[in-house]
Amino acid sequence: MARKEKLLSRIQNNPHQVRFEDIDKVMRQAGFGERHSGSHYVYSHPQIPGVVTIVRPHGKGGTQFVAPIYIKKALAAIDQIEELEL
Repeated sequence: MARKEKLLSRIQNNPHQVRFEDIDKVMRQAGFGERHSGSHYVYSHPQIPGVVTIVRPHGKGGTQFVAPIYIKKALAAIDQIEELEL
């Protein structure tokens, strides 16, 4: 299993403990473009409608993991891309 697939599998198996850098890497590898304003990162893909927004965690003392709702939405968008490639 390649690194890309291992990282995606790890995220799918535990969406509650995903660092921003990991989900950002997976989104870019899936072909998503990114733009951001402050802590809000917006990903879009030319083959699917809409965008996926992920809020990057920040601040001291708080969790450094991305909220699971953003991870689930990102994984759903990646699944859409994979279905189109089949």
